[in-house]
Amino acid sequence: MDISNILKTFSGFVLLSMCSLASSNVALSADKAPTAQLASGFFVGLHAGAGAGNTNWIDGGVGPLGGHVQKGAMGGVIAGYLMPAFDLLVGVEGSLDSLNIKGKHLDGVFNQPGWAGPALEYDQSKARWLVTAAVRAGKDIGSGHVYVKAGLAQQRQNYSLVGYFAPGVTFASTSVNRQGWLLGAGVERVMQVNWSLFAEYNFVQFGNTREHLVCAPGYANCSGPSTTFVPIKISNVGQMVKIGLNYRFGH
Repeated sequence: MDISNILKTFSGFVLLSMCSLASSNVALSADKAPTAQLASGFFVGLHAGAGAGNTNWIDGGVGPLGGHVQKGAMGGVIAGYLMPAFDLLVGVEGSLDSLNIKGKHLDGVFNQPGWAGPALEYDQSKARWLVTAAVRAGKDIGSGHVYVKAGLAQQRQNYSLVGYFAPGVTFASTSVNRQGWLLGAGVERVMQVNWSLFAEYNFVQFGNTREHLVCAPGYANCSGPSTTFVPIKISNVGQMVKIGLNYRFGH
């Protein structure tokens, strides 16, 4: 499945979730405060979802190696604070996610005549965790609110080169923290006084940075004579959807 089909599936999933939340009729008793007041204050929550993204690889010595789609599941925790301001509900939030978002592609150079080794070479990546900090602003929709958010993101990525010298053998790898930014949108619905349900979409961008994939023991010259690493420029961009449940304090 290519990235366009993945994102279409994810987008449909989010839209269906948002429509379901927006159209559900949850009865709040008449003596309760307005929705903005019910949704304000400190909150913590849990969520789960899925993600997909693109990576592109460029070897510092020989040029483009190709790219692949990362895809997989995610889940984590969130905490924040919201308050009414004019006609909006504004605040800050932070999240921590465990990720199992990964992919690989057949190397575009080191499988060609004149470059090919004893085994096929694959370029692999795996996202392990994600931390975000964002500001958000929402508009009341009666029994909940729709919102947008923007902020900073940091993601742990593992990159590896597998094969070439022998099938399935990792001969160079690195683990790095990638810094970037995020934009998001979602809908949140008050289910009871202290509980709310949300569905959200996030776009994350981690730019294009040069990474040093360190030669594994036994492959000290994996990038040529007298080398200890393979310099590769790798770009990362991703999209994620998630559904979660928040608990709100003080209501």
